Amino acid sequence: MKSIRYWVLSVLFIGFNIDGAANEFQMDDLSREDVDAISEEFSGNFVHSTVSGASSLGSVFGFEVGLVGRMTDAPRIKKIVQEQDPDNDFDSLYDAGLMAQVSIPFGITAEMIYLPEVDLSDLKANRTSFGVKWTMTDGVLALPFNLALRAHYSTSDLSYSDVINNSSTGGMDVNSVIGIKSKSMGANVTASFDLLVFEPFVGVGYVSSDTDINVNASGGSNIFTYTDSQSASSKSSGLHYFAGAQVNLLLFKIGAEYSNVYGVDRVAGKISFGF
Repeated sequence: MKSIRYWVLSVLFIGFNIDGAANEFQMDDLSREDVDAISEEFSGNFVHSTVSGASSLGSVFGFEVGLVGRMTDAPRIKKIVQEQDPDNDFDSLYDAGLMAQVSIPFGITAEMIYLPEVDLSDLKANRTSFGVKWTMTDGVLALPFNLALRAHYSTSDLSYSDVINNSSTGGMDVNSVIGIKSKSMGANVTASFDLLVFEPFVGVGYVSSDTDINVNASGGSNIFTYTDSQSASSKSSGLHYFAGAQVNLLLFKIGAEYSNVYGVDRVAGKISFGF
């Protein structure tokens, strides 16, 4: 089976290499448990976050644009990869995107993260996520800290060319395209404190995801052990909790966040500007 090159999407936006950008990995002979693991770690990586606290961007109007990058621990995908190649050092998923937020009166903030389609010869990827945040302490609640509710939705799509050689192909090489698509939605509550230029925040919520893995190949070839179908699906749901901080330096903002989705650890950072 031909190995596929895993790259760090943030290289395309911020112009520097992160260790692991050239990782190569293989996935084959996937069990039901493997598909569930891929679903949780892949979709967990793309759950929406702007690395922001509960405060709005302004009492009347505000905007923010920048870059968000994330790294998600993927121990179960690592295990699947190393079953095919024990020497492979893959251990994490990476992604990045363009981020924009706009606040309007009554504490309403619209959020978006966008990665346009990337086409690198035998690999394509894109992702989009949206969020709507309501800062309840902007005129409704009087609290010594900021409190907000957020609803969010994410989609991600990855496809790559591969060569399958297993029992479904009769031991012959068959060209294929493997696609992984995921959709997630959820809601959370966030609390944060305004400490001059420093805004620490914490939050908790609930997320559900649907992931589809599809094999486009001739002769019914597939990469699954538990079905003869060329597609497999998995649903995930669970708690999403996070903590982080944002530093506001005049027009510039820097943020960092740790989160856990479906038991998967993720760290994220952002660089942005706005007012």
